Amino acid sequence: MFKKKRSFEEKILILGLGGVGTYLTKRLVHEGYAVTAIEPDSKLISYADRYLDARLIQGSALSIACWREADAETIDVLIAVTNNDAVNMLSAMIADRFGIPIKIARVRSMDFDIEDAVLSADELKIDLVIHPEELAAQEIVRLVERTAGNEIIDIADGQIQLMATHVKDTSLLANQNLKTLSKNYNAFPFRVVAIARGITTILPGGDHIILPPGSGFNHGFKT
Repeated sequence: MFKKKRSFEEKILILGLGGVGTYLTKRLVHEGYAVTAIEPDSKLISYADRYLDARLIQGSALSIACWREADAETIDVLIAVTNNDAVNMLSAMIADRFGIPIKIARVRSMDFDIEDAVLSADELKIDLVIHPEELAAQEIVRLVERTAGNEIIDIADGQIQLMATHVKDTSLLANQNLKTLSKNYNAFPFRVVAIARGITTILPGGDHIILPPGSGFNHGFKT
C-alpha cells in the first residue's frame, strides 16, 4: 500500500481518528495519498487539524451526509478503524454502494473471519479484515524469535527479512569465515550480504571472517 511515486493521486477515506486512524492518516499523507478522515470527536478533529495535512470531516462514520461531503464516489480505498466493529463492517457495505473498490475494516471479533461464519467477509463487502489483537500477538512473537537482531527490516513484501546485529566476543559467529558459517548453521536459508568494520562496509566472499569488537573493529553482519 505504501508506494512513493504514482502516476495519479489515489484517494483514501479513513473512518476514525483514534491511535490507528491518526497514524495511518499521517503515514499515508506522507506517502502522497489524498486522505479524507471522518471522526465524531471534536477534540480529535482539532488535534488532527494541527498536525495532519488531510481533509477532515466531523461527524458519524455512518452519516451518509458525511460520506457525500467526502465525495465517497471518487474514493479508491476505505479504511474503517473506528473502535466499533459493527460500524466498521457496516461502513464497508456503505462503501460498496458508493462503488469504492477496496474496503479495509478493523474487526476485533474473530466470528466474522471463519469458514462457517454467519456472515462472511465477502458478504460484508470487506476486502481485508484486520484483527488488531492477532496482529499484536504476531508482532510480539516475531520480536521474541528475533531477539538476536538489533534491526530487522522486511523487504520484497515480507518474503525476505534483512537482519543486522553486532557480533560480541562470546558470539558463536565470532571469528568464523562465511564458508564455515554456512555449513554449521544450515537449518534455514540465509546469506551474509554485508560486513561493517568501523566506517567501512565490505561485500564479503566465502573466505571473509566475522571479527568481534575485541579485534579492533566495531562491526556486525547482515543477512
